[in-house]
Amino acid sequence: MVRVVLLDAGGRILLLQIRDATNPAFGISWEIPGGGVELGETDAMAAVREIREETGIALKQESIRPSSWERRSAYSYRGVRRVQDEFICQARVESHAPAVRLSCIESGRSEEHSGYRWWAPRELFLSNERFYPKRLPEILPRFLAGEHIQEPLESWP
Repeated sequence: MVRVVLLDAGGRILLLQIRDATNPAFGISWEIPGGGVELGETDAMAAVREIREETGIALKQESIRPSSWERRSAYSYRGVRRVQDEFICQARVESHAPAVRLSCIESGRSEEHSGYRWWAPRELFLSNERFYPKRLPEILPRFLAGEHIQEPLESWP
């Protein structure tokens, strides 16, 4: 799986508000957009496709930086326990807080994403909201500074 830390011209990060209606214990959190890598795709190709599908924002492959944050996550989704490896990369858009079209989300997934927000990194650190990854507020400054991150297994209900 590839995820994208998408920054706007002001350095704000795009997060999608997510929930799993079949798993109330999951609650609501704010997540980095992304998804699966399809057969024949590079991480950059998957990142461009996933951002377009989830947000309607069109990126170019050359705008995707190579992944420098690797992690493993265990969670339950729609009644199935999953473990996945995630590779997180970075991209930037040239405008300030471009609008996101949640209607672009694939059929059957629209009940998961209920909103979006462009967050200043400092806002994440000061917030009481839940984030996915859980340690996003702590790790984001290191990631943006270019540090390579190897995060241990993170488990969700």
